[in-house]
Amino acid sequence: MTYIINFNFNSQNILCQVMSSSKKSTADITFSQALEELDKISTLMQAQDIEIEDISKYYERAIFLRKICLDKISKTELEIENIEKQFTSQE
Repeated sequence: MTYIINFNFNSQNILCQVMSSSKKSTADITFSQALEELDKISTLMQAQDIEIEDISKYYERAIFLRKICLDKISKTELEIENIEKQFTSQE
């Protein structure tokens, strides 16, 4: 999977996206969406194009998105293990 990052954004645009997407529930956010938003936040913070007052909002959102990604990975791993058990028990 390839991600194209648009470097033509500013902290206010990202903050608006973060605040609007933060209203979604965990189930509504896909792994790819969470990863893409994490990437945007990371790029923004590395570029230091961020107001000091907004840093904690971005950090909180990044932690939330990280948890979504880890939960979805864990869920997928369990599903794969269950599929493998089903097929190995049929042999």
